[in-house]
Amino acid sequence: MHFLEQLIKKKFDTRRVDAVKGRPQWLQRLLNSDRCRAVLFALAEAHPNCLLITIAIQHAWQHGHADEVRALGPAAASYFSIFHELLAYHFRSLIDAGDDEEKRALAADAIKTACCQSLATYLFAQMMLADLAGGGDAGVGGGGSSNSQVRALAVRISQELETTAAAAHGLSTVRKIAPLLCASDADAAATEAAGELLLAAAETRERQEFGGAGGGLPQGILRKFHDMYLGDADAAGATKPSKAPLRHPDLLRSLFDDAFRWAGSGGVVRPESRDACVDLLVLATTVGDDEATTTKAALTETLSTCERAARGQQPNVAALGELVQIPAVAAGVLSWVRSGLGSPDHYRDPVRAKASSAAYLSLAETVAKRSPRFRAEVLDVVTVALKAMGKAQSEELHLAVMDVAVEVVACGVVLPALEVATKSWASLVDPSHLRYFVGEVLEFTAPPFSGDFAGSVLRLLRAAGTRRGMLPSIDAFVSELVGQRMKGGLGPGLGREEGAILDALRGVRR
Repeated sequence: MHFLEQLIKKKFDTRRVDAVKGRPQWLQRLLNSDRCRAVLFALAEAHPNCLLITIAIQHAWQHGHADEVRALGPAAASYFSIFHELLAYHFRSLIDAGDDEEKRALAADAIKTACCQSLATYLFAQMMLADLAGGGDAGVGGGGSSNSQVRALAVRISQELETTAAAAHGLSTVRKIAPLLCASDADAAATEAAGELLLAAAETRERQEFGGAGGGLPQGILRKFHDMYLGDADAAGATKPSKAPLRHPDLLRSLFDDAFRWAGSGGVVRPESRDACVDLLVLATTVGDDEATTTKAALTETLSTCERAARGQQPNVAALGELVQIPAVAAGVLSWVRSGLGSPDHYRDPVRAKASSAAYLSLAETVAKRSPRFRAEVLDVVTVALKAMGKAQSEELHLAVMDVAVEVVACGVVLPALEVATKSWASLVDPSHLRYFVGEVLEFTAPPFSGDFAGSVLRLLRAAGTRRGMLPSIDAFVSELVGQRMKGGLGPGLGREEGAILDALRGVRR
């Protein structure tokens, strides 16, 4: 039977199969057989328009085998005749998940996986998400999404789905579709202008990746977008758009990057463009006039602090620590530090780079200490800085960057920091600098160690080329880990790979 299945998969001819007329008895037996359906479903992705496979999927869905169809994942989404039913199931799962984050994440992943096979399925899913975000039930019954968390999650999934679709079908194509999903003509116009800004930002990033000049957002489009929100609507006779297009995560990132940009990172920083970006950021991130006034003053003060840091002046940590508790300020600080430390031009003058780098790292460390939600972003800044400076920079500068990463770990971002150090930093820095990072982390950690932590540290030690006797803190960690493992106190246990690393660090030969 196995060889017959392999032969069918190899010789399957859609034209001949679909040429069968009527509904012969063998077809019914085939559809009722679990094994035969499995063979057909294995061919679904390679033959998305096959009538026989479509019939098999519909038959399975209608006769109590919906789990088989859902297991097909993206392949099932190619059959639009059942796509809406499959998607409705995922949306019901999302609504029913309530506060269960694991179930919500599974439903969200299923929606994203199912909806990017074609632009038609993507558009259909976005329409359902828009309805769910607006308080509807996305056409799946149940009386609407009264839970504010579900509505917020629908907005987030919509944004993540857009990113996934852009990777599959191109950013330009996806951004052209976005205005069709808007609730009003004003929102559609704002979304179209936002799309133009995002495309320009993407082109800028692409030029920078290939060593070209950076530059800011196009001034004309930025002014047009600014006027839509903050211009004189009565004089123009137009309705102002809602904040939804303005609050798109990619657009906010581009506005932060343009407003908080080191002048040496490429292009001229125009004061009028910076002011427009700050105005839009204040509008997007605040509610009410009082909060807007406070945030704008904080952003303006922070820009001055960043400009002084670029000249090598250390920030007032106490004052900055209060400011970065405003999320927009923390995001702006990290955008500036990323543009400075992430630019190879920053390191061309070693004397200037030493002073300004110290100031920038103080900015990043303050964000890590005082703004918990941005600690993962600080790790990204560390990675960007290490990549830009290369191995030719001084050991002092490399270790100073590592100290910021150590501070992030001390603030509680442990496993993500260890993983990014293993996967990204190992190729960017000297192994001794990685060992320094591990040693510093182990100085403020204490047993008993979890299996996840131990495994992450061991993988990092291998990436750093660690041997016994290199650092006392590492030797002490290995000894403690061996004792904990022998007593059965390490949970979850180490895998074979991590066990081999531990034995090597002990000097045990296998």
